[in-house]
Amino acid sequence: MITKLQGDFRPDEFSCEELIKAQVIMWETLVKVLLMLSIFKNAIVLAAVTVITFGLMPPATQAQLNGGMGLGQQDLIRQVQQTAAFLRYYRLTHSQFPKQIPEIDDLLLNAYKTVGMSQPDSRIIPQSKSVFRTYYQFAYACDPTIRGIPIINGQSRLDKAWSGAWICDPNTIVILTDGANQFIVWATATNLKPIEDPNTGYPMVIHETVETKNGCCN
Repeated sequence: MITKLQGDFRPDEFSCEELIKAQVIMWETLVKVLLMLSIFKNAIVLAAVTVITFGLMPPATQAQLNGGMGLGQQDLIRQVQQTAAFLRYYRLTHSQFPKQIPEIDDLLLNAYKTVGMSQPDSRIIPQSKSVFRTYYQFAYACDPTIRGIPIINGQSRLDKAWSGAWICDPNTIVILTDGANQFIVWATATNLKPIEDPNTGYPMVIHETVETKNGCCN
């Protein structure tokens, strides 16, 4: 008489059907494990490709992709207000708002130095995008038609004269000037229109004509 020890595996104690079922379960488990490893591997590869692709982009392109993104509403409001203050100062110290690319780029560089919260990367330069010159989160365009935009009860009614050419990425600080004394500035919301003023519920758009002595700089 043979005494069976607990835990011994003896093939003769299992039927052929039971052995087949056990093998099927084993292979199903193995396939699931391999599938999970494949998915995990693909995710790692995709993440690595994304990081490498972004790293190979020119610094200016990286800045335009990142510029302003993820900013909170309060910070966007701060930037709009400080940009407006900068534009007032700029106009008071210059004969007009810029129309040509070299002067526009100079304005953008100084706007970022004034409003931005970090030092600019010297490798990043302003770029042209649609009707705008862009630099980090700023987009500038000279458009004399803004002189005809009505202001009702102190609110600039962009909805009465909205142009599709003014659309920028969310969180962009948009600057429009008439090339003379007038400017408009706003921050773009996720719906591509100006963000709302939390105090009034109206679009937060600062639209001003800078008064100067004798129509020129002080």
